[in-house]
Amino acid sequence: MIVVRRRQASEEAARRGPGFGLPPADTGSWLLDRVNSVLLFLLHLERRLDPFFRRPFDAVFRGPLTALTTKLINWKRRRERGDGLGLAEERIQPDEEQQVQEIIDTFTAQLRGLWKPGGFDTETHN
Repeated sequence: MIVVRRRQASEEAARRGPGFGLPPADTGSWLLDRVNSVLLFLLHLERRLDPFFRRPFDAVFRGPLTALTTKLINWKRRRERGDGLGLAEERIQPDEEQQVQEIIDTFTAQLRGLWKPGGFDTETHN
């Protein structure tokens, strides 16, 4: 029988993440963390393959995709004309204030989990 021991990563190594200057995913869910890891891997893979297919893809699809996107945007604008909003005005979403506060609280908790307070010298020296 072969026994494989898994190496225990130090706490600091676990906090470093997958490299690329990114901290590890910390969603609170093992499944979501794994989904993040797979998507991050695929993103980096796509960036390596992109130079080989970008020009042919753009030559074939850029025009039709641009036209489709413009039509969808204009279709949405026609649907929203009767709501009384002027150019560059935005509609307040239901529970927007509560949602913004939840985002702020989530980001604050994540930042405090990644970096200790006072870890950076932000003073400007002359």
